[in-house]
Amino acid sequence: MSSDESLSFEPRLQREFGSNLRAWRTSRGLTQEALAEKLELSSRYLRTLETGAGNITLRTMEQVAYALGEDPIEMLSGSRRDQTRGSDS
Repeated sequence: MSSDESLSFEPRLQREFGSNLRAWRTSRGLTQEALAEKLELSSRYLRTLETGAGNITLRTMEQVAYALGEDPIEMLSGSRRDQTRGSDS
């Protein structure tokens, strides 16, 4: 990767995971505080994850996904979220 390419890097997976996390959390009627408490994380950290600003470890990603009853891979791909959105229309 050239230095020009590294300057334009955007954390797409972080943003995608965060967006999916917010969608699934809200679809279950959970507040950030409630989910953070369930996971024994700070609500501030959860907020950074949902905005895509936080860098999540794979272990924490699995814990979050399983706490929501989701597959961690689907939380990255957004496949189930997209299906859920389609059913609301």
